Amino acid sequence: MRDANVKPNLFKVKNNLNIPWPTDQFIIGFVLIGVLLSTIQLATVGVAALVAFILLYTWVERKAIFSNKYAIPICGLLAYGLLSAIWSKFPHQTIYYGIQIALTGFAGIILASSPRPADTLFGMTTALIIHSTLSHFLGVYVPWEHGEVVFVGIAVSKNNYGSISSLTTISSLGLLYLSIQKNRKWVIAFSLIGVVAGSLGLVRSLATGNFVATMACCAFLIYINIYRVLPPRLRLASALYGIYAIVCTIIVFLFVKDQLVHFVLTALNKDVTLTGRTEIWDVAQEQIKQHFWLGTGQSAFWVEGNPPAESIWASHGIAGKRGFNFHNTYLEIMVHFGLIGSMIFAITLAYLIFKLFSYALKSPTIINGIWATFVIHLILLSPVESFNFTPINFYTVFLIAALARYPALADLDTSDPWQPITRWTSKLSKR
Repeated sequence: MRDANVKPNLFKVKNNLNIPWPTDQFIIGFVLIGVLLSTIQLATVGVAALVAFILLYTWVERKAIFSNKYAIPICGLLAYGLLSAIWSKFPHQTIYYGIQIALTGFAGIILASSPRPADTLFGMTTALIIHSTLSHFLGVYVPWEHGEVVFVGIAVSKNNYGSISSLTTISSLGLLYLSIQKNRKWVIAFSLIGVVAGSLGLVRSLATGNFVATMACCAFLIYINIYRVLPPRLRLASALYGIYAIVCTIIVFLFVKDQLVHFVLTALNKDVTLTGRTEIWDVAQEQIKQHFWLGTGQSAFWVEGNPPAESIWASHGIAGKRGFNFHNTYLEIMVHFGLIGSMIFAITLAYLIFKLFSYALKSPTIINGIWATFVIHLILLSPVESFNFTPINFYTVFLIAALARYPALADLDTSDPWQPITRWTSKLSKR
């Protein structure tokens, strides 16, 4: 007799038509990422809907969230951002955007606290694949720097579209491995569509940094999925070989660095930083000197009326003025939080990253490998992109979801009569 307390599983539970009903975790992952990506088109309505869903799911998943000990350091960083309003150059903006950043962070914590991470990943990836596929059919080309015309999909910005394409490719490849393990042929086909849509988006967007980082991340994800099926001794041998190969590659690169870099940059029409905006780094360095210890305060630099920000917007022809950054995570954090805040962020994030990778190597499951791959992607792009916590930002959600993920929650019983979605899917699965 079937245990009534067993929850439906996305890969196992079927109705009479042999179509698996989505579980609550699939729906949560799909809705949060789907609505987040659509805020570009829906604007204020999309943001309001996202906030409503975050508050709803925070309540629905409160038992799992309160059981997630790795959410505590993230909450500490979010609280420090709000605390910076005390010394902020623009305290009202710090509080206003700080609340939005905290809500965005809770979206990541909700995903990180999922007791069924496979379902959550499926939901998130589904939203990414739909967005990337629609971009190819409904997207547009726009003029860009150096006289280029680039494809931006439905994401408006080249960098945004390239980033979404990167996440689509990585998450789809991870879902492909997961669906092969679960022997779900229709999910395998769906994952392949995502890999193709994401990869094609990287090519069409001409987002060089995202393209290079995604190739490296997919190589790591393939490696970790080979590593996980090996016996312990072969795992050690493969890890040592991987380290040896990386060291040799670095040594060879040092000998041919100048020739290789010149060839690649000439072919891509890029400068040595890949950003083409290095002059704004000089502005960042000047701000760091002026606000060395505590910084300007969270979200207190890119504010209308702030002369240094206004000069950057004017020189780059940025009319909207929001959504711009220094294209360097370390400079961004230093400008907003100073040396003290940067040290707090560095220590906290280093601990969470160490925890994530140590667990991925000790328990190399597909899910652990996927989340580690997301963090590698962010680390590789940190020198040329800004990944500091940002309001209503998909990278902020993915970063926090990866770093705050608590694997032990997968075995946690989160049955709760207040979960309306669980009750709804349970009734459907019994039909």
